[in-house]
Amino acid sequence: MAFLGPFAEPELLHKILLVDDHDVVRNGLRQMLDGHWTICGEAANGQEAVEKAIELKPDLILMDISMPVFNGIEATRRLRKLKLPAKIAILSMHDSAEIARQVKEAGADAFLVKTCGGEELLKALAALFDGKPGSRSPAA
Repeated sequence: MAFLGPFAEPELLHKILLVDDHDVVRNGLRQMLDGHWTICGEAANGQEAVEKAIELKPDLILMDISMPVFNGIEATRRLRKLKLPAKIAILSMHDSAEIARQVKEAGADAFLVKTCGGEELLKALAALFDGKPGSRSPAA
């Protein structure tokens, strides 16, 4: 591990894999998370997410729920079967109790609605490494 000096922020030590089928969304997430996390890679569908997670060994996978090949819920199921230690946070544009249930049953650590603000997203992701339960935005 490289020495990051006494002023390095702890979050920068965590590697994150961004997964969304829309390039503009991945770019927006990258800009929002830049300076708080180390972005180790990106994927555009569930199959790529699994392949990149095996290859890159991220600490956190931030993944959209609606994607081609297989969706975020199926990708989460497959990742959990592989017993990868990464935390998984699922993003959705739908604030639905049924989707939240499916996400939890698949093994994700957090469910976040895309309408949450940048600050709220950062806090929710950081909470995954503080031992706090995953949050659901905007209302937990």
